[in-house]
Amino acid sequence: MARPRKFDENLARSAAMATFWRHGYSGASYDKLVEATGASRKGLYSIWPDKASLYLDCLNYYRTNVGAPFMEQLRSSSISADDFDAIWRELGVMEHNGELMRGCMICRAAVEGAAKSEKVRLATHAYFRDIGAAFGEALTTLWRGGDAPEGVNPVARGQEAAAVFISISALAASPFDPAIAQLRNVGRRTRL
Repeated sequence: MARPRKFDENLARSAAMATFWRHGYSGASYDKLVEATGASRKGLYSIWPDKASLYLDCLNYYRTNVGAPFMEQLRSSSISADDFDAIWRELGVMEHNGELMRGCMICRAAVEGAAKSEKVRLATHAYFRDIGAAFGEALTTLWRGGDAPEGVNPVARGQEAAAVFISISALAASPFDPAIAQLRNVGRRTRL
């Protein structure tokens, strides 16, 4: 008879996600993952056969639990200019399980080369497309009242906002960079 697991799979996934988010794929050694999750190596291997499969599962978990709520804010039918500006002010640092986390795990995956895996590359590209679409929807909503700049396509401007978002998220994963403040201003101006 198989022995029951001595750890909660969802808590372990969340802890592993935070470890990958903080250290990246290369910097998250299996020892760090074991320590963070409170599981044994054997326990982790019983669910995820290797570090790459755990990482991909954590990217999907991030997308669902961090990225989706962010995109819901953007897609809100009641988003205001103040809401849009607040998103840019807060971008780059967020709280996860009581800990301040920097940057975006998926942006970090793309930047650090974890995207050498085809599955990770596809996951990062899909996330970036969704971010662009969500910004486009936010701008469409904001401009419904006739505040749209003349001749500006909200979908194209949404892609520009997504590029700024990705830049901030990539820079925020490292120690503070003064360019982040300038990029936040650029992001806010995408609605003008």
